Amino acid sequence: MRARRPDPAMLGNSGYERILSDAYYTERWVTETLLSQVRFRGAVWEPAAGRGDISVGLRGAGTYVIRQVAACRGDRELRGGESFRTAFRQI
Repeated sequence: MRARRPDPAMLGNSGYERILSDAYYTERWVTETLLSQVRFRGAVWEPAAGRGDISVGLRGAGTYVIRQVAACRGDRELRGGESFRTAFRQI
């Protein structure tokens, strides 16, 4: 069996310019496609929410979302020292 060559993007050279603050946002169609295939029960944790694009789509579908980012804008923000497990118990 032949070893697979690693994807150059995984080695730090994607061929694209790096975006300031690594602000790579999720387009709406991605969340819509996910929701067309997956049904969520209970809360969903978005650990790197950025500006909340995925959270907004999930909330629109009736899903309770816990977003965790450096500067959270809405929903439930995890406070310093709080972990996902302790926050999840509070739901």
